[in-house]
Parts: sequence; structure tokens; C-alpha cells
Amino acid sequence: MHYLPSVALAFTLCACSNTVASLHYTAHTVAGVAAVPSIGAVTAIDQRKEAPTRLATIMGGYGNPLKTLDTAKPVKDEIADAFTEGLQVRGLLALNGQASFQIVLTVRKFDADMIIGRTARIDLTMAVLDQAGRVVFQDNAIDSQSDMKFFETGILANIGDMQVLAQAVLDRTVDRMLDNPAFRAAIARPTA
Repeated sequence: MHYLPSVALAFTLCACSNTVASLHYTAHTVAGVAAVPSIGAVTAIDQRKEAPTRLATIMGGYGNPLKTLDTAKPVKDEIADAFTEGLQVRGLLALNGQASFQIVLTVRKFDADMIIGRTARIDLTMAVLDQAGRVVFQDNAIDSQSDMKFFETGILANIGDMQVLAQAVLDRTVDRMLDNPAFRAAIARPTA
């Protein structure tokens, strides 16, 4: 009977815990505020090989998930919201949805994990479509960020650190893509 507390402790330490949180975009740079909003909507397509709301996983030594982070709504919608917020900050979003262009994001990867070090990654394409549905501009983004906290691994690791890394990668991607001079030039052209 002395082994029962040990088994209970081992089960507790191996059990997977889940946290649910939302992402909130913060602009770090803004190339300038547009005089006229030109984007009516942002939509996203999820091509990731993850569950729709799974953002991050802290792995144990055997590759087993110890802690997970899910978003309150699908990850693709969290990304679309970040781009929408980025457009609002830059004066590019038409509040009534009536504008010359829309953005479609194709998300191939956006996740974070930790085995020894923490890493967050993003891989997506932003396509700008005119009112006829033609692609008038396209841009790709691949980015990642890592950190090492040698004494905070496994069950000692903080899932909140994974959210911070993922948010930093997403914010940087939104800033780079929406402040790209080629993107700004494409949406400034008159549509036929």
C-alpha cells in the first residue's frame, strides 16, 4: 500500500493540463495612417496540421504533452483579428465593410512548442483581392522566435511564456506585412 501515493503523484505529474486564452495584437511600428480606408474584410484559411484552437504544447521527456494552450476561438480567426486590428490602427479598414479590397490569409503554420527550448513559428500568405476576386497583391511571411529557460522545462514550464512568444511572432508578422511599401502601393491603386 505504500506505492499508492507514489502512483497518484506520478499520475498527477504526467497529466496534461490545458489553458485557454486569446491573442491581442499590439502595434510596434506603424508606417503611417492612410487617408482613405481601402480594406473591407479579412478572412483566414487554416491549413495547419493542428486542432483548430491548438496554439502551443509543452512536451515531456517522452514526447508526451504536459501542458497545452488553446485559443478561445479558432487560431485562424485570432490571426484574422490581429490583421483587422493592424488595419484599424493604420486607418486602412473600412468600418462598414465597403471597400475596394479584401485580405485572405492562408495559414500554413502558427504554433509554439517546448521540449528543451521554447519556439514559436508562423508561415502564412496574405492575398489582397479586388472586388472582382482577382489577386492584386500577394506576400508570404515565415518567422520564428526562440528562447531558452534551462530550469523551466517540463511541468515547471509556464504555458504563458508560449503565448508571449506566439504573440510576438504574430505582431511582428502583422507589422511587417501591413507596413510593406509594396502592399501599400497595391491598395492605393484605383480599381477598375
